[in-house]
Amino acid sequence: MTITSSRVTTSVVGHLNDGQKICAYTLNNHHGVQARIIDFGATLMELLVPDRTGSVNNVVLGYDTPEDYQKGSSYLGAVVGRVANRIKDGRFSLAGKAYSLVKNDNNLNHLHGGEVGFDKRLWRAEILNEPAVAAVAFHLTSDDGDEGYPGTLSVSVIYRLHNDNTLSVEYQASTTATTVVNLTQHSYFNLAGAPFAHVGGHELQLNASRFTPTDDHGIPTGEQLPVPEVLDFCVAKPLSCALDSGDALLQASRGLDHNFCIDIEPGTSRKRRVVRAVAEVYDPSSGRRMTVRSSYPGVQLYTGNYLAEDACHERQPFLPQSGFCLECQYYPDAPNRSEFDSIELRAGQLYRELTSYHFSW
Repeated sequence: MTITSSRVTTSVVGHLNDGQKICAYTLNNHHGVQARIIDFGATLMELLVPDRTGSVNNVVLGYDTPEDYQKGSSYLGAVVGRVANRIKDGRFSLAGKAYSLVKNDNNLNHLHGGEVGFDKRLWRAEILNEPAVAAVAFHLTSDDGDEGYPGTLSVSVIYRLHNDNTLSVEYQASTTATTVVNLTQHSYFNLAGAPFAHVGGHELQLNASRFTPTDDHGIPTGEQLPVPEVLDFCVAKPLSCALDSGDALLQASRGLDHNFCIDIEPGTSRKRRVVRAVAEVYDPSSGRRMTVRSSYPGVQLYTGNYLAEDACHERQPFLPQSGFCLECQYYPDAPNRSEFDSIELRAGQLYRELTSYHFSW
């Protein structure tokens, strides 16, 4: 079955193990940009963008079939929650009460919402009628006690494809009781397009002069330090400058996997929910450029260092570092770090954040 609106096309593309349908929602704009999102995990499955010659190609890594997303562990294109990134020892406290979460990160820490996080849920989709924008909202209810988290959380994620070639992702959430929330979009980008080769040639400029150092298990020390030379992307340089450096900072994670503190632009507010410039990435081979803006204070730069252990395309494993993530979010282990911005959400409050990806060629 295919349902068509003026800017959004919907079709059934697969099924869950229990027989429920997996549907894809394809957003189109006037310049040949197309975003294909499935309701399983509210996952960006495909993003078609022209290059400098006008040739259109997919610039995000994805599994071969919707069914593969049920088995995969690399979070390809998914919305991650209830809390993205790591929580030390799978523990945190709110109002003096301790909560224990599943330790799904090498049996040490809690990672990306747990064993059955938001990336493994079927969301309810709603096509939105917005002027000059292709838009679809995905809704999910996470019950009290889900993966150990308190409060019933109602979540909405809205994808919008604009005619200026911007794909925006808006996050909203409310809760029945005090809880913690940190949502992100976990796409792996490769602006050269499929077939996806090593991303070392991509040139990254990152508006971050500080980062949060971690232990060998990815848990922040609580410090926010100036970026060392190997992590300094304040002036654009190829990712290979870091990936090929042999620097000890990259050894534990086999590449880049670091949280950066987004700089506050001169003259702008330090208040939450102010959208700021995060990064610009350019691929010389295709001429594609991606500009990222977000209301989040941090961004996790990850270069797909473990992709070969899980993900594949056309039944061929992805090579390590064949995609990069810019996961805009709050800092890792925020519930246990009073030095970091709080991710606490109380009943009656609205969690609302925005990240956008603008493409040019």
